[in-house]
Amino acid sequence: GATWSAPQRVSRPASGAALAIALQVVTEGDDVLVVYADRRAGQADVYANASSDAGATWQTADLRINRGALGLGSAEAPHAVLAGGFAHVVWEDGRGASADIRYSRSEDAGQTWPDEDLRLDLATSTSVFAVRPRVAARGAELAVCWLDSREGVLDVLLRRSLDGGRTWGDGEQRLDEDPSEAGESLDARLAFTTGGRIAVWSDTRSGQADIFVHHARDDDSPKR
Repeated sequence: GATWSAPQRVSRPASGAALAIALQVVTEGDDVLVVYADRRAGQADVYANASSDAGATWQTADLRINRGALGLGSAEAPHAVLAGGFAHVVWEDGRGASADIRYSRSEDAGQTWPDEDLRLDLATSTSVFAVRPRVAARGAELAVCWLDSREGVLDVLLRRSLDGGRTWGDGEQRLDEDPSEAGESLDARLAFTTGGRIAVWSDTRSGQADIFVHHARDDDSPKR
């Protein structure tokens, strides 16, 4: 950190033409991916730019990841991970009647993206919203958690893939498991350990916000 290169702009509308916010940078070896929400079309969309040489050079055009109509329904709060040369991005998406969780996978570390994305939350009511997703990866295993309002307050839900995001399990798992509507669960985070998974979140079931941890071992039942 003693010396730095000249800064480069990686969001690609004309400079100053749009608000680009909620950025994240992830790395794996020399692969670097930057994701952000960009309002060049009025509503926010999720964009990414990738570098394969540790950030020395970048794609000449950034790429839109969410596949709803451009500028129709806000796509925000992106979160990404690079694992085994694959890039995985999740975000909250407002193209429907309420916010849902969407996912996309790039097979070349973010250089290209598929023409379709996938909805992960399984809520059926249009009054339910799902927000603030987080994704973690360990080899071919992916886990995505988010905050979900279907029980009247925000709960932490999780969904998993065991094949690098190609397919996802049939159901969701609720992680906080406090009595229904006992309090809001906020600001969830995910990580993998050598032999399991860790989720942490801020929880208001006691009236004030406490931090809770959920630990699921690969070879045992969940521990909280």
